[in-house]
Amino acid sequence: MKRFLPLLAVVVALGVCFLFLPVKSWFLASRHWVEALGFWGPAVMALVYATLTVAMIPGSALTLGLGLLFGLWVGVATAVVGANLGALGAFLHGAHAAALQG
Repeated sequence: MKRFLPLLAVVVALGVCFLFLPVKSWFLASRHWVEALGFWGPAVMALVYATLTVAMIPGSALTLGLGLLFGLWVGVATAVVGANLGALGAFLHGAHAAALQG
C-alpha cells in the first residue's frame, strides 16, 4: 500500500490543479495562437515539442495536447517529428558534452 501513496499524491495534486487553475482557458488560448499561425502551426509546435523533450518534459502529455490541438493524423505526425527532433537534440547535446570532457 505504501508503494501507491506517491502515485495517489500525484493524482490528487493534478486534480486540485485542474479544479483551481484555469487549465481550460490556457488550452483555448494556445489553440487560438496555433490556429493564428496557420500552416506554420504544426512546424512551430514540433519545435516546441523538441525543445521540451530536450528539457526532459514528459512526452505523453505533449502528445495528447498535440492530438487535441490538431486532430489525430496531424497531431501524430507533429508528435513524431517533434520527438525525433528532440531525440536528435538530446543526442547532439550529449555528444558535445562528451567531446568537451576529453
